[in-house]
Amino acid sequence: MQRSDLVGQYLGSTTEKTKAKIMEARGGVLFVDEAYRLIPTAGKDFGREAIEELMAVMEDGDPVMIFAGYEKQMQKFLNVNPGLRSRIYRKFVFPDYSTDELGEIFSLKAKKKGFIIGEVDVAGILSNYTTEEQRKTMNARLVRILLQESVEEASNRLPLDASLNELMKIEESDIVAGCSRLPIVPGRDDTSTT
Repeated sequence: MQRSDLVGQYLGSTTEKTKAKIMEARGGVLFVDEAYRLIPTAGKDFGREAIEELMAVMEDGDPVMIFAGYEKQMQKFLNVNPGLRSRIYRKFVFPDYSTDELGEIFSLKAKKKGFIIGEVDVAGILSNYTTEEQRKTMNARLVRILLQESVEEASNRLPLDASLNELMKIEESDIVAGCSRLPIVPGRDDTSTT
């Protein structure tokens, strides 16, 4: 779930939305991705109200709550309310994927969608044609975007009368060209955490 699932647009609506999500998750897990987006920014921001509603039931342990996001931003999230940090009992920091792991994920996703990539060194391509900032910031999302871009590159390369087998094959050049179409990402110095 995201900020928009918990935070309303007018006074009182955030309490209703947050309580409804808590009730919906009873007996299970309430997972808040990018939880730092609940940090109030300015003006009539009701993120703090959502945090307070979540805190009100955290000690009950039902639902189990998981807050996820980048480590640096999550530290700011924990500082929004002094009682929040003490209610979160476990913290896990997950390292970013290596280029080998990203290459393996790319190959698995391509295979799952029916594409053939053969003996292409995807990890090597990622190492040579993407930046460290792209890999760390986008992590596995990079692979999803790269696969889309590579498929598009392959379809642009092939003639209109290409066979199905030709259409399902991704060449090394397609992946390299796909890398050049990935978003440029400014540097960051943190990792994901839950």
